[in-house]
Amino acid sequence: MKLKLVVRFNHFVIHTLELEPGNYDIGRGSENEININHPSIKRKQGKLSCPGGVWTYQEYASHNIQRLSDREAIYLSSEIDIATEDYTLVEVTSTNIRNPFMAREKKRDKILYGFLIGAGLVLGTIGTYFILQGFSRHNNPNQLLAQVRSKVVEFEKKRDPEAIGDYKKLGELKDDDFRESVGFCTGFLVAPNVVLTASHCL
Repeated sequence: MKLKLVVRFNHFVIHTLELEPGNYDIGRGSENEININHPSIKRKQGKLSCPGGVWTYQEYASHNIQRLSDREAIYLSSEIDIATEDYTLVEVTSTNIRNPFMAREKKRDKILYGFLIGAGLVLGTIGTYFILQGFSRHNNPNQLLAQVRSKVVEFEKKRDPEAIGDYKKLGELKDDDFRESVGFCTGFLVAPNVVLTASHCL
């Protein structure tokens, strides 16, 4: 039974051969009956034969024998395959039939992707607005002062002779160590009615 064999590169037909029943070596080398000059093909790739009227392919590096049919192609490498002419025609026809459905699916996917991108842009804009509002709110000195003011402990300066005497006694201070004018000092509330501060603030 004659075989109309198609050699394809990435599903594009590069050779069409009409073969009489027999044995045919396939490979990159010129000594092969079926010569496929491509880097992915070995010099001696495999053998195509027709025992009992059934076309089969066997790779030289494998004991596996594949039957050539109208239902599938046989891959010699990731880019090169062989198939019957009938299989190629069926594949092309089925691809054309599927194309309208594939076009609809692609159109639907484009609409979906467009919607997702648009939604992402809107949400991103809203998020950026609120973030910038937050920055401007925290950078406003009046608002910062309003938030901090309630946490600040303020003191009124009073000269207490008894307290000054205690400071002199406990801290070994002199009259020159006490000033009439003061600046700003920092203290920490460590207990009810108790503020920890530096001695020079007193």
